[in-house]
Amino acid sequence: MSFVSSSDFLTARVKAFFSSVPKLILLMPHLMAYAVRNPAFGRAWRAQAIDPPRLQVIALLNRAISEGRLAPGVDVESAAIGLVGPMMYRNMLRLTGGQQLDHLAEAVVETLWQAYGRTARRAVRSRR
Repeated sequence: MSFVSSSDFLTARVKAFFSSVPKLILLMPHLMAYAVRNPAFGRAWRAQAIDPPRLQVIALLNRAISEGRLAPGVDVESAAIGLVGPMMYRNMLRLTGGQQLDHLAEAVVETLWQAYGRTARRAVRSRR
């Protein structure tokens, strides 16, 4: 069995979630609006549809921290939102005929890795 890096695995999970629920993506704006007007539905929808993938991403981030691949002390809640949020935005663009941004999952995970990866190289700002 070949070793898969945490960043490759995380990229695959983010892509898999958003590609496996195309009908949900079409309904997402309507469900969000309904959830705002109906708090009981909002709580149930979040527990059944929103939290599970977010918790999967958090578990992957925690695993990467415990393996020493991500820096300790990473705010995993914020990092999870930073990974999932752009993908939701990409899907909203698709619904409205905007750019496809097919490379976005890779770019978002790479950005996280550059910021928090244990082997990350921090950009050095030039002094003027």
